[in-house]
Amino acid sequence: MSGQSRSLSSAGALASARAAHDQIVSEQNNLFIYGLVKQALDSLGGTVPPWTAEAWALRADVLVSDYLHRWNGAGPAQLDEAKYAVDQALALDGTLALAHYACGFVKRARGRHDEALAAFDQAIKFDSNFARAYAQKANELINIGQPGQAPPLVQTALDLSPFDPSIAMFYWIMGRAYFMAGFYRDAITWLEKSVDARPTVWYNWIYQAGAYALLGDIANAQTVIANFRAQSNTFAAYTLAKVIDNEKANPNDNPVVKTGRDNLHRGLQDSGF
Repeated sequence: MSGQSRSLSSAGALASARAAHDQIVSEQNNLFIYGLVKQALDSLGGTVPPWTAEAWALRADVLVSDYLHRWNGAGPAQLDEAKYAVDQALALDGTLALAHYACGFVKRARGRHDEALAAFDQAIKFDSNFARAYAQKANELINIGQPGQAPPLVQTALDLSPFDPSIAMFYWIMGRAYFMAGFYRDAITWLEKSVDARPTVWYNWIYQAGAYALLGDIANAQTVIANFRAQSNTFAAYTLAKVIDNEKANPNDNPVVKTGRDNLHRGLQDSGF
């Protein structure tokens, strides 16, 4: 294949990856995007087209998303690869919002929450319409023990992109903010919306069940758990120990977060989870 043909093929792979990244959020789609971006980057040879930074940023984003979600067998090696990809993207274009956004996730996964918050701020600085960055800044405010400051930022994300492919994540972060602040009834409202929009992740179901339990509504908590387990064989095998292990992907010793997680665990135990 000629250099020009290789470049066109790489650009086409990146365009497909970009389109997929903007539409579907799932374990399978992350794997698809990773393959396309790897194909694009591996076929560059010694050239550095203008879209190279974006390709590295997309690679970082799906890798760290896999790590945080516990998807596609992602572990420390994939987190290290995501960090390398972020560094490559930022070295090529320090103004690329997606690269700062992915950097925020890498910092989060390593428990460096103040740095993660700064990275999401940078993403917003370079793209003031980046709805997901506002939502993740809100999530990071929760991680540093300030859940009360999160809802307005999530609302900004919802206002900017009311039909965003990550709308379920926006709802989840709003619900998580209210849960960590101890407003369990408000949390349930948003967590139910998150489950309806994306029933394929564990955390919105689990926090919804925990919120019901902490309100003393064990029957509804158990119904949520039963519906969660019915979603897939993976969810059917979930235990409290699995939930606690998943939390290690977002290490956090902030007292507000620790108390919120302890309350969640207690609610799940009370529900017989």
